[in-house]
Amino acid sequence: MSADTSSRILVVSSSLEHARTVVRRIKLFVDTDDHVDLPSSNPIPWTIANKYYTADVHFHLAEFQHWDPQSVQSVPAVIYVWQRGDPYADHVLSLARHVSDDGPEVTLAIAVGAQAGHAEDPPEGPDQFLAEHGFEYIDAERDSSQSGHASEDEDTDRPAETVQGLSRVVDALSTVMWPSMVRKQSSAKRASQMPMLFDVLPEEDGLASLLTADAADQGVPLSRATRMSREMAELERWLVETEEIHELEEQELEGREVEEPEQMHDPQTDPWRTTDLPHIRSSSSTTQHGFDDDFSEFVSAPAPHSPLPSSTFLAAPRLVPAHTGSSWQSLHSKSDLDPDFDVDREPEELGYETLDDHFFTHHAPSGSLPRSAKARFPPFGFPDEPDFDAPFDLAKILSTLQHVREGVSGIEDEDARRAYSARIASNIVLHNMKDEQDTHAEASGAEPKDA
Repeated sequence: MSADTSSRILVVSSSLEHARTVVRRIKLFVDTDDHVDLPSSNPIPWTIANKYYTADVHFHLAEFQHWDPQSVQSVPAVIYVWQRGDPYADHVLSLARHVSDDGPEVTLAIAVGAQAGHAEDPPEGPDQFLAEHGFEYIDAERDSSQSGHASEDEDTDRPAETVQGLSRVVDALSTVMWPSMVRKQSSAKRASQMPMLFDVLPEEDGLASLLTADAADQGVPLSRATRMSREMAELERWLVETEEIHELEEQELEGREVEEPEQMHDPQTDPWRTTDLPHIRSSSSTTQHGFDDDFSEFVSAPAPHSPLPSSTFLAAPRLVPAHTGSSWQSLHSKSDLDPDFDVDREPEELGYETLDDHFFTHHAPSGSLPRSAKARFPPFGFPDEPDFDAPFDLAKILSTLQHVREGVSGIEDEDARRAYSARIASNIVLHNMKDEQDTHAEASGAEPKDA
């Protein structure tokens, strides 16, 4: 007995005579012109020959009662043969336990004879039962001309081409990559003319494609294995084509992620670095932080556009009036006070020593820090405040505001910088209100009040 198991086809049956008969019929199916005499020896040599390659293999016959499970090791193909009318389920279950561990490339189960099935046969039929345990069902009594007709013991709901004859055995054994395989010259020439079959796909898939084309030329219906091989090849090509699309999408996404941090740290968007006056840049209403009044263009620059949502800055304490419409009320506009309130009354009459004490002591801007948090901020000094009591002069006011802006830009603490800006704006507003009152009093003949 040959010790080369890599070229062995193991044939197991309850009767060696049944196994030998099947082997003879397989060889007759290939060598139809010659009378085949099987040698009495075991194993039985055979040469698989087609127009693509030749391979020297051998059949090894084993009786099930004396079958050694170790003989399955390293065997590329296993064939189980049973006579119709004999029970086969127990034999298949026993073989499946050992076959599944070693994993032969081809596992077939061939039924011979035309007798009725055994009473203990599985009710779902041989095709489904064998498929569930890793075997492909072959009807030895069916030839290629009967592929369109179902046998009596076959499930009529299943497509007829799922059960084939001995031609399927030859096709299945031809798909094995035998170590003794020798490619023919015509096959090598055809491969050079069609490099896609051998360069892009693996060697097994390219060979399976050639065998499929050959079977189609001969009018043999495609088997499940060959159809699956073709579908897998198509799927692989589709995956290669779509992989480039996914790579482009990932590159675009990474590019957008890199651009966003660069926009966040752009020094050109810092409002305190702007030197031109009175140039004002518009900004989105959702990102503004500062006064909701008409004097922001003189004392503070608009907030820069930022990809971050405005809610990011809500947790920071602010010493400026919020966008609630109460900014004018914090400045004591007459429209927001009681109708009986006298705007012309002096601050001393209201109980306030100075305007600054009134604004920062009794009416601190909205959002000021609580006393418990003030200790965390170090003391700071403000630049010299300009004189707003001088006669109105636009050029001088712009120059003064430029001086104020330079002084404010030197304050590192942003909360302190905003507080100082608010203080300057309050002085401007209230001083202009007093000037309007004095002008109105002069026009009516009354004496203007001293500041």
